Amino acid sequence: MKKGNFNLSAIVLCIVLIMVIITACDNGAFGGNNSTASNNKYVDGRDFSDGVAWVQTSERVWHCVEKSGNIILKLNSGESPLSNFSQGVAVVKRNDNTIELIDKAGDVISSPKSGEYDEIISFIHELGMIVVYRHVNTFQLTENQCGVIDNNGNWVARLHKNDILFSLRGESEFLAPHIGNGYIKERIQIYRSHNYINQPFLYNIFTSSINEVPFNHLYDGRVVLGWETVRNFENRYGVFRDKVGDTKSNGSIFSIDSEGKVTEIIKNVIHQASKYRNGSWFYCESSIGEYKEGLFYFSDKEFKDGNDVIANGRNQGFYDINGNQAINLFNYDIKRGNRVAFSGGYCLLLLGNPQGTSFYTIIDKVGNQMFEPRLVEFREIYTELKDGMVVLRNENGSKTIINFSGEIIAEFNSSFSISDYNEDVAMVRGDGEVYYIDKTGQRLF
Repeated sequence: MKKGNFNLSAIVLCIVLIMVIITACDNGAFGGNNSTASNNKYVDGRDFSDGVAWVQTSERVWHCVEKSGNIILKLNSGESPLSNFSQGVAVVKRNDNTIELIDKAGDVISSPKSGEYDEIISFIHELGMIVVYRHVNTFQLTENQCGVIDNNGNWVARLHKNDILFSLRGESEFLAPHIGNGYIKERIQIYRSHNYINQPFLYNIFTSSINEVPFNHLYDGRVVLGWETVRNFENRYGVFRDKVGDTKSNGSIFSIDSEGKVTEIIKNVIHQASKYRNGSWFYCESSIGEYKEGLFYFSDKEFKDGNDVIANGRNQGFYDINGNQAINLFNYDIKRGNRVAFSGGYCLLLLGNPQGTSFYTIIDKVGNQMFEPRLVEFREIYTELKDGMVVLRNENGSKTIINFSGEIIAEFNSSFSISDYNEDVAMVRGDGEVYYIDKTGQRLF
């Protein structure tokens, strides 16, 4: 009997010990390639991209984590990420200031230390391609070259065209050009008659061709097409507003493609004019938004003594690249200062009722309201509309997260900042730490 009890107790003790060891292993107590980050406090971070995000510990060490909180990669102390992961690769800066391309296992794909390239100068995040310098010294050719390598470290194309001198460095330490469906939009320097002028260009990453956009002149230090800047290219197209001749009151809306071809799409646009009638001044002007997701906002409106009044016979709505109206917003009093553009298939509108009180709603690309206009109790739209979510900043500085149905998901006081939603996750910064929340407002790991 005693011997049997002893054996039973020993078996129970062994089972308990095994469970303790298994639990400790699951919690990363004995190390391993992946470890759980739930007990770590992060003081800095980056948005989620390619399923992972860079986070920095209080010891100033950068980790790469999954949405579950598992750490898949750790940089050495003093090293830092210079880009998010894209198509399985990212760019990091080492302690000796060398910039290297790595994969998610931390293996180096491309490095100036290999001697193949002299310097990595830019990372094209959306395409996973890298702009590099290299020095060619052969019997046939000796010169410095600027070109693009892919995420396997292979040379893809050289950036070169006759009289173009590239100015790929910006004020920031690491410059990433703007990308739209395979086209880099970048500012370059063109040398003509011993004068440098800023000029934008479009570089087709797939055909290795460069097209100078024929901008007419400089205006107040900005590159403009006659009168207005082309603020966004998408699917090889952009739109701009231009005056006709020297008058401010007549003009048109034009489209421009990646080859520099300009087409008039909306005529008889009144840009700026004033009239005095019935004892009041009326100011008439038009506005144009960014060309995004195949549409751009355009309106001609009148303002009477600073108050918005929609004028009869004017245009207001969203138009396609050919100038055809896709969404008619004529009956809306859209408030000035509202950045009217689609993002993720939706657009937030700031509206005024007949008494001038501000309301807001969200519309889809057919023009349907997602909810009845609500009284504006916020100061500004804090983030882009992405992943069905948007963050609003209130008058007292606090933030409110709503979904596209108008439901309040979470609220934060003024000491917190919230990023755009990326891959259904937003980054929250406040109280001395950085963490992530999902689309229900719940904190991850």
